[in-house]
This record gives sequence, structure tokens and C-alpha cells, in this order.
Amino acid sequence: MQGITLRAAMELLRHSDMKLTHKVYADSSALPLASEVNKLPAL
Repeated sequence: MQGITLRAAMELLRHSDMKLTHKVYADSSALPLASEVNKLPAL
């Protein structure tokens, strides 16, 4: 939510596995899903 990439968070938190960082710190409800769907081609 603050614009920090998960990869950077992983390094800062010294996690050895991206899965841990993603599971604990990624909030899927904050993902810009609508803007990503708009990038898809029309069917």
C-alpha cells in the first residue's frame, strides 16, 4: 500500500522465501485489479 515492492520488503525483512513475505505482507484487497483487467484485450 505504501508503494514498496514485495521483493524490496523481502530483503528489508531478511526473509529467505518470497512466499513468507507474500503471505504475511501482501494485501490482495489492495491490488489494483480493475486497472489490470482494463489492460486485457476485449473479447
